[in-house]
Amino acid sequence: YANKSCNNGDTIEFSISVLPQPEVAINIPHQTLCSGDELREIAFTGKATSFKWERISDYVPGLPSSGIGNIPRQILINIGINPLKVNYRVTPVYEHNGTICTGESKLFSITVNPQPQINTIPQMAYCSGQEVAIYKFGEGSGTTYSWEKTSGESVGIPDNGRGVLPGFIAKNNGTDKVSAEYKVTAEYTIENKVCDRTEIFEITIAPQPKVHAVSDVEICNNSDLEIIFEGVADTY
Repeated sequence: YANKSCNNGDTIEFSISVLPQPEVAINIPHQTLCSGDELREIAFTGKATSFKWERISDYVPGLPSSGIGNIPRQILINIGINPLKVNYRVTPVYEHNGTICTGESKLFSITVNPQPQINTIPQMAYCSGQEVAIYKFGEGSGTTYSWEKTSGESVGIPDNGRGVLPGFIAKNNGTDKVSAEYKVTAEYTIENKVCDRTEIFEITIAPQPKVHAVSDVEICNNSDLEIIFEGVADTY
């Protein structure tokens, strides 16, 4: 009151808490994977009680759009012909007694490359002496192709090579069909990541059909006759 000092009023105490500014480590590695590879778990570190993350670009099958905490390991698939790059934003959060502080967001990315393309390989069955044309395994940009024999007989082409399967003359000097199994590997490198794919195919060569000479036969009228043909053939 005017000119009157009152000193025995109530006293209260209170506190002020200042939460730290949330931070997330910036050394989040960019991962480049091949389709079918497993994404390593992405663990966030920094000054925060939690980390919220969300996808802000293209979708890759298998990758979640948002979450809290770490991004779990998972298999990623890219069925297209071009790399898919996914950008993520992670935000550090510090929460205490209902007070929520958010820090500066950081960006990181994951790239998933498609599998190299290999054409559907047709059945390769030929007759001995037949001329076989060049075969292209694919025409993917930047893709290299190599092939090697993994088992079987000689059929007229080298045991290994790179690029196209060369034209050749089918070869089988025996009396039974021969075959050889080959493995073709398609490979390319994008962002220092080597992606490859393999397919198995078989080349079968049948022998040149032959029939042995048959001697002349003389028989009586109205007699039974059976002539048996022999040689290299399934039917005569």
